Amino acid sequence: MDHRTLRLKKPMMHGPAVRRLQEQLDFFGYDEGPNDGIYGPATATAVRTFQAARKLKVDGICGPDTWAEIMSDPFEQTMTPTFIDISGTHPHPKLYKCQRDPSRIDSIVLHQTGCQMPESPARWSRLNADIGITRRGTVVLVNEFEDWIWNAQGLSPNSIGIEIAGNFEGIEGNSKTLWKGGGGPDYMTTGQGMAIDVLVDLLERQMERLGFEIKHVLAHRQSSKTRTADPGSEIWRTFGLALQSRFDADDGGDQFFVGSGRPIPREWDERRSTRYWS
Repeated sequence: MDHRTLRLKKPMMHGPAVRRLQEQLDFFGYDEGPNDGIYGPATATAVRTFQAARKLKVDGICGPDTWAEIMSDPFEQTMTPTFIDISGTHPHPKLYKCQRDPSRIDSIVLHQTGCQMPESPARWSRLNADIGITRRGTVVLVNEFEDWIWNAQGLSPNSIGIEIAGNFEGIEGNSKTLWKGGGGPDYMTTGQGMAIDVLVDLLERQMERLGFEIKHVLAHRQSSKTRTADPGSEIWRTFGLALQSRFDADDGGDQFFVGSGRPIPREWDERRSTRYWS
């Protein structure tokens, strides 16, 4: 990781070191806005606030002393993925349809939020899905699995919708596959990558409670032509393939899609034959 001196200047400094700084600031409670990897005025302000709290020289410059302090409690070592249940504490979301027989559930559908989301679980209450995963890696049960929510077009009736916070490229590293209205590009945080075990534990407990089995791990892309990048290659490789392995599930097969959707592309899974734009 490049821990060079970072400061506000023109043109603005940018890159993975800035994004790492922004993620650490978020972790310590200094939310400067989107973790876009650009050292802008909001990031400089957050650095000054952090410096003042840690009794460092307050100059908005992330140099050696500030880096040492901000990395003194490393994200990887202090991050403990957590689970929060806010289901039943808020009104149904906009795309709620009705109650359903949970024994019909046989699928997970993965989504990216396509925008920046708050870290506070309570502020996810309007999510049109069952589970949200914040940038810090908190797994939030937003809606009960008995709720039928129209989260993935024709895949919705029998599926659990899982939204991972961020605006991710459809193909990592290809800016043409990024939704331009959501900021970013974002990349999986350490916390999100570690959240897989918490997520699996939640799903297993719900399976035992409600009597269903996960047979398919799918992508929103497979049910909508307007969701080509949903959830994107990085989320699919990190969550999609891992969840398939954990539950001995499939993605429907090489050419599987419903309605106006598109199959899982080869750019996400080398076992597949369809290309991203096909």
